[in-house]
Formats: sequence, C-alpha cells, structure tokens
Amino acid sequence: MLRSSIEGQFGRLLRSAIMMAMGAAFATPAMANPPSSQIVVSVSHIKALDKFDELSLGDIFIKATIAGKTQYTPTIKQKAAVGVVLNPNWLMTESVEPGIYPVRIELIDKDVTKDDVIDINRLPNRRMLEFTVDTRRCHIDGFVTRYNCGSAISRSGKEPKAAEISFTVDVKPITNEISSR
Repeated sequence: MLRSSIEGQFGRLLRSAIMMAMGAAFATPAMANPPSSQIVVSVSHIKALDKFDELSLGDIFIKATIAGKTQYTPTIKQKAAVGVVLNPNWLMTESVEPGIYPVRIELIDKDVTKDDVIDINRLPNRRMLEFTVDTRRCHIDGFVTRYNCGSAISRSGKEPKAAEISFTVDVKPITNEISSR
C-alpha cells in the first residue's frame, strides 16, 4: 500500500512536471512574433544656448528610452560651448512590433559629481522630451504639432543650462535578407 501511494504521488509529480515543461515550451519568446520594425531616433545637431558648466565646456550625451528600453550615446567631451553647433549624428534604435510606443530623450551634461539634465523642452519644469511613436501610421505625437516619420523636429529649452536639439524619428521595417548565392 505504501509502495502504490508513493508510485501514485511520483506519477502525479512526473505528469505535472511534463505538463509544465510543455506549457513552458509554448510560452517561449522564440514562439512569439518577432519584431517587424525599428524605431530610429537620429540626433543631427545640438547647440548650447548657455553654459552647462561654470569652469569648463560641457561633456554631453543622450539618454534615450525607446519602448521602455534605455540606451546611451557616446559622450562628446569638452565641445559644448555656447552658440557652437555640434553635429553628433547619434543614432538610437529599438526593434518593436506594430503599435504605439513612448520615447524619452534627455540631453545630459556629464560632470564629476552629478550629471545635469540640460533643458531641451520649452515647457517650464520639463527638461526632457517625451512623445509617442505610432509605428503603424508613422506618426509622432506629444508635441503641439503631429509629425510624420522622417520630419525634422527641433526643440529648445528656456531654463538655465538650455540647448537646442534637432532630430528625426523614423520607423524602418526589419528585413530578413537571404543571400541568393
């Protein structure tokens, strides 16, 4: 009797483990739809409107959050002088499925003690830019004007440590090119 009880419990445990393994196999990311497009944010120019640092030129980079994933550009060191236009040609991409996704762009001055977020938003007390990208319709919303993909967008801040930024947002299809060789 004890043996049949143990075999019964072992059998149920084994069946549960098999069912869980089968369920896990159906829920793996490999089985989900792969992303079909990329959101591409391209920063073409930045101009300091006032000093970022008191004793030196600013060291700037972008912190971009696209569809919930954060990425950082390389830092441009000691170049952000007032009135000087920098052309960083920073490119940030994120692969997504069709939908509407939030984007946040922060221009940051890297300092030894504490990094400063530079004002690139004309709204008071909002130093960063936040908007959405509709990958199906290729629209950028969150500004006074709705933009289409590929449109040049320029924004500038009005508070201390302000800059002007110009960028584009595009949605590009992901292609699986197979060589015919």
